[in-house]
Amino acid sequence: MSKKLKLKIGNHTDVGQVRSINQDSFGVSSTDWGDLFIVADGMGGHKGGEVASKLTVQHIIKSFEKDKVLNPLSFLNKSIIEANSIVSKKSSEDISLDGMGTTVVAMIVKGSKAFIAHVGDSRLYIYRNKKYFQITKDHSVVQKMVDEGIIKDSEMETHPRKNQILQAVGLNNIEPSLTAEVIYKNDIILLCSDGLTGEVDTKTIFNLLNSNDMQLSTQKLINEANKNGGNDNITAILVKVLSGGEKNFDPGASQIIQPKKKKLKFSKFLILPIFIIFLLSLFVYNFIIPTDEIEKDKYDQKEYDDENDDNPLNFENNQDSSNVKDTTTVNLSSNNDSLSNIPNENNNHFNSNDTIPTDTINSSNKKRIQ
Repeated sequence: MSKKLKLKIGNHTDVGQVRSINQDSFGVSSTDWGDLFIVADGMGGHKGGEVASKLTVQHIIKSFEKDKVLNPLSFLNKSIIEANSIVSKKSSEDISLDGMGTTVVAMIVKGSKAFIAHVGDSRLYIYRNKKYFQITKDHSVVQKMVDEGIIKDSEMETHPRKNQILQAVGLNNIEPSLTAEVIYKNDIILLCSDGLTGEVDTKTIFNLLNSNDMQLSTQKLINEANKNGGNDNITAILVKVLSGGEKNFDPGASQIIQPKKKKLKFSKFLILPIFIIFLLSLFVYNFIIPTDEIEKDKYDQKEYDDENDDNPLNFENNQDSSNVKDTTTVNLSSNNDSLSNIPNENNNHFNSNDTIPTDTINSSNKKRIQ
């Protein structure tokens, strides 16, 4: 069994400055086979979001602690899909919970790797070598618009559709996004709800990190989000890696070892075979091909040419060139067809005014948009 990494952990959640109920949930669990971290951001009705996020976190942690996890990504995918069924079933049994759902981002640290799964717009970042990297990609309308080149990254947080997500646990079928990253000593990993990223820009988030105290750092992040408005519930988990390898690469970038290209060398052993082939070619040309037949063909051709010279029907010898008129004309007409008549290809880019082809969930108004 691979050796467990030493980790320092900080976590905090806050209702924010506007909401009356904190619908975020988070969980941490440590076992012999790994360490689990989860953040969930609930939505739907007065209490539905709170129930959805708690059910999801509780189910994943319970499953993690029950049986030894051999394949972390497979486990995360399976347990999140199971949570989707649990939340959906609970919603159908209680009318007051109708339409509830939750985002989720979860990480298992096992050996020297972080195994990550997420649904919705809760995020995971890695801070390494004074640079930060967003590992997850939001399942949201604005992220889709960025991917299709309609808006820029910088416009996501201020766009009017920023709260509309394309996937949520408990609402329809889901497909969790899965990834794995090698982690190294001094890495700091952040899991958070959009209550943090919606109020504090990423550069400021990592400028506030205290490398020695993760708990204090999470409190600083929550305070900064509240200072900037605190319009949503805010949750953050920070994990600092205290042991492990120190030679590292940017997340998502693997060390690619290119095979050495073999130089084409002209071997001295090839000279003799090539020379022999050349001599054989000369021999065949000069001695094998019947030269008397070649001479006969030349003689026959000469006799044929002489006969044509005496033939009165020979056009070249009898035609009066002064009577020959050039009757060939070439009509070069210009094409006046307008290029504007050529139909353009349809532009199928996603437009911000188009209807989203799949159900979207509004995480701000807690409503599903048809």
